[in-house]
Amino acid sequence: MKHRITRVVLAAVSVLALAACAGASTPTATATPTPVTSSVPEDAQAVRFAIREYWEGFNSYDKERVLPLLTPEYHAVRSERIITDIGRLRQFRVKLGWKEESPPLLRADGTGQAFISITEPLGTRRVQMDFEKRAEGWKITFVDEVGRPGPTGDP
Repeated sequence: MKHRITRVVLAAVSVLALAACAGASTPTATATPTPVTSSVPEDAQAVRFAIREYWEGFNSYDKERVLPLLTPEYHAVRSERIITDIGRLRQFRVKLGWKEESPPLLRADGTGQAFISITEPLGTRRVQMDFEKRAEGWKITFVDEVGRPGPTGDP
């Protein structure tokens, strides 16, 4: 009985953690992204830094590490939920594993996208992260769980 309760609590925390990733709205359809080229390696590294800081911020239960990574618009709609979910992760001492599925895709219009595999107590999930280059650097505009890619590679 005690083990069943523990599993239920872990499941609830996992769902809440992934809900923190969920966006307030569905991202708009975009053109096929252009992979990072050698002419913008610093942009790819900046996006990777934002990815690492975001997930390591969740794992260190540090909202002050996560929230500055968001655009002001995304911050306005997601910050409260992120703060709540970081608190729940801390309460149950849950850590999320993460790894980049492929190099970030950067577009000429200053937007980018990355797909991350998130490992939590109940399994692995695929998360889409969207970015926008601003004067202060690459910022997160959207994070949400998505399905596995189909045969054409489309999410």
